[in-house]
Amino acid sequence: MQPRGYNVSSEIRTSPDHVPYEVINGSIHINTNSGHHVHIRRTIQKWLYLSTGNSSVLTGLIRSSSASYRRTLLRWITESIPAKLLDDSVIKLTTEIRDSLGIRGEFPRSIKDNTISDFIRIVHSHESIEYAKIRGILHDSSLFPLLHTDQPPSICDKQIPPIAFSLCNFTRTSLNLSNVDINDSPCLCTHILKLHTPNDLVNGHIMTCNYDIIPHLGVKHLFQYGTKFRINLSEWSIMEAIDLGLQEYADKRLNRHRKSKHTTLDLHTLANDLSTWKTIVSSRCEINLKANGDYKKMQRNLLSESLFINLLKHHFVIGHVGKASHNLSIVCKKYYKQQLFNELHSNAYDHSLESRESILERHRIFNHRHQLEHVDNLPYLYGTPKMHKIPPKFRFIAGVHTTATVPQTSGSTVTRIHHRASHNPTVSTTAASVKLSASLQTVMSILKEKDELLYRDKGYRRCWFEKSAESVFHDIKRNAADLISK
Repeated sequence: MQPRGYNVSSEIRTSPDHVPYEVINGSIHINTNSGHHVHIRRTIQKWLYLSTGNSSVLTGLIRSSSASYRRTLLRWITESIPAKLLDDSVIKLTTEIRDSLGIRGEFPRSIKDNTISDFIRIVHSHESIEYAKIRGILHDSSLFPLLHTDQPPSICDKQIPPIAFSLCNFTRTSLNLSNVDINDSPCLCTHILKLHTPNDLVNGHIMTCNYDIIPHLGVKHLFQYGTKFRINLSEWSIMEAIDLGLQEYADKRLNRHRKSKHTTLDLHTLANDLSTWKTIVSSRCEINLKANGDYKKMQRNLLSESLFINLLKHHFVIGHVGKASHNLSIVCKKYYKQQLFNELHSNAYDHSLESRESILERHRIFNHRHQLEHVDNLPYLYGTPKMHKIPPKFRFIAGVHTTATVPQTSGSTVTRIHHRASHNPTVSTTAASVKLSASLQTVMSILKEKDELLYRDKGYRRCWFEKSAESVFHDIKRNAADLISK
């Protein structure tokens, strides 16, 4: 009889006296005796035997096993067999396994639905549009016959600019820097924000993220909300945004119907039905908006806040904080200009003997020669406060701003936002930078493909190419077995 719960033969572990492989006539043979990793060793030996014969059978067995198990086998071969002893069959097997695992950095992405052709563009801010409950109204099936479609249009959210758009003034301050601003006149920053503490001062000037020094409660709350906060629209502005979106959608449907040659629906009938649909949706949204009492509590005293913000921007530079761009910094404008002036005249930069016009002309000739778009604009330097430093310092960055005059659309603020084009600041070197970047991306792709071939053959990499953190995390997860104790 054999005792229950005990192994009949003791486990054989790898030791100097017992190696997991043998070299017979120049070929690697894996030890298949019972013991530690016996299943792995027997699988590898079986696959090594098949690698010398029918490769299609080997490929089928490898690809039928799980990716985790294949990585485990690859790890065992790497750790147990010295590289100098690898023969052709082992190299062929490891290459086959690596090839089945795919290219490093490949990770599944969500498949975007590109079938949405009809949408309603509506300007809104955060939760304000939710009080109208327009999405629920659009999905009311009783209104579908008026649209002559089976699916309602989708909402395309076009949010109003965040408060950083109106609060931050570091770009204008940096662009308007001149020698006249650097003088020994007394600074008024500590007299304007009298609630400051010693921790809010750097070299006697205010440089802080402490919003408790702001005496105006409404403005203080705006700063606490952060750079991405959007002020809620008034009730009539929400209805104006909804009506603009509905009318634009109806106009697009009618224009598309006029150009279509494969429809039996009368244009006059469609126009009347769309007008009725627009009226019903708009009236229901207005009823929902007026019925919600919470929305009225969200309105702000914009005039009072605007006056105090203008006072702040006259004496202070408001901008993003380094390492925490959602936060707003308050820096004495006189101190900011002094630090920016000192940086521009430090050894970090060479003073150009060319004028701005000469530099732009040289760039224009280059762009024209290479058939690139030219813009008469140069980068500028601005400072980002590094509030995590003790004492706080500046990080100076070369930025891009736009000089193009944006055509002002007549009408209200909502109308201007609704028809506003995307903001894409460019300089004279932008077109060349974009073309250079595309060429470098091509070079990186070629090098990555060559490195992948090397990895499949040799099992090591010469370099890594990462374009996003997402690919790194995915690669760590799928190679968890290989990264144990590393």
